[in-house]
Amino acid sequence: MERETQNLPYTICFIKIGDQVLMVHRKKRPNKDKWNGLGGKIEDGETAHESVIREIREEAELDLTSAQKVSYSGVVLWATREGDKEIVNSGMHTFIAEYNDNSLIFGTRETREGKLEWKPLSWVLDQNNEDVVSNIPIFLSQMLEVNEIQEHLFVYEGRNIVRHEVRSLI
Repeated sequence: MERETQNLPYTICFIKIGDQVLMVHRKKRPNKDKWNGLGGKIEDGETAHESVIREIREEAELDLTSAQKVSYSGVVLWATREGDKEIVNSGMHTFIAEYNDNSLIFGTRETREGKLEWKPLSWVLDQNNEDVVSNIPIFLSQMLEVNEIQEHLFVYEGRNIVRHEVRSLI
């Protein structure tokens, strides 16, 4: 099944320093009261890359252009099952940014989006960790392990993932 991935409305970025990842504990929907990567809606006229740079500057006061590496990792799509059909509802472009500067690690910081904190990568990737958005440990672990641009499709029934499909976009 071919899917349109160019016009996705959102971005997400996972910012790493060593084995630490910057996460936001969201105070608004979607994913209220869950830990998530940083990002947001792509504004009119922006590319996904421009959007993620703006979002990280607004949400974390970090300049992604000073990161040692910013990688486009692919897309994450979410769909719902309706009868025997799966309907793709939306999705996001994903990025992984890596810094070498440990001085950027700070304690808890409150923002309009929620509480920012650096979390151990192992904690973020723990599939039994119910505090993190449920699909993050699945797609992020694969994006970090495989050096290719990927598409992850998550099919939900209610709030439960009932199917996950991954394919290379290279």
